[in-house]
Amino acid sequence: MYNALQYLALRTSTPLNVTLVASSLPLWVLALGRLFFAVPVTRAQLAGALLSMAGVASARR
Repeated sequence: MYNALQYLALRTSTPLNVTLVASSLPLWVLALGRLFFAVPVTRAQLAGALLSMAGVASARR
């Protein structure tokens, strides 16, 4: 379902915006899990989320 919504978003937004939202999803999942369910965030999870954001930042240059 998520991919279908992503493709739908491409009809009204630029690919860059859709990519930025998609790459920030791991950070949101970690934050919401911590906030609402008190799930601890591990270093590996945080590193993966930051790596996702770094990949988009480096591709934009």
